[in-house]
Amino acid sequence: MTGYGHINDDKALCFTRILPGPIERVWAFITEEDKRAKWLAAGKTGTAAGDTIEFRFNHDDLTPHKEEAPEGSCGDEGTAFDGKVKAFDPPHHLAFTWPERNGGETYVDIRLSEMEDGRVQLDLKHSGILTRSDLLGASGGWHTHLDILEAHLAGQIPDPFWSTHQAKEMEYGTRFTGQLSGFED
Repeated sequence: MTGYGHINDDKALCFTRILPGPIERVWAFITEEDKRAKWLAAGKTGTAAGDTIEFRFNHDDLTPHKEEAPEGSCGDEGTAFDGKVKAFDPPHHLAFTWPERNGGETYVDIRLSEMEDGRVQLDLKHSGILTRSDLLGASGGWHTHLDILEAHLAGQIPDPFWSTHQAKEMEYGTRFTGQLSGFED
């Protein structure tokens, strides 16, 4: 899987992935609780601006591989939080707030577009991230979660979550060297 993220001029974390279609199937994996639970987190998705979007993470269930969760991670006990839907335009656009540990919130914008060959382009932008550690964690996290989504859509077994996430987070630390000056320590 490829599709490394980058930091845009507005200091937002951006990913583009080309996924197997059709677009309605990809949309279902982004918005339907049972399908979203396979690659990101379970939880209901509100269908209008202002509605709640729930995230009930259990990273240990995202792949068939059994690994020890890293110390300090949400591991076996998982984690849960709610955001607010900002945009809901099936099957093309979902945007929502993403609460942060410091009490603030960031913003995630996901857009899908159909390609001529039947595949789907997914563009994800996560903006408002303030710290280096949150940026690197989000980079490794989104990269790994999107890899798992891509594997499910292609009918493949995804790579292990925890070891992949840790490796990607470290890799983004190297990739983003020189771009982290605008983020807090």
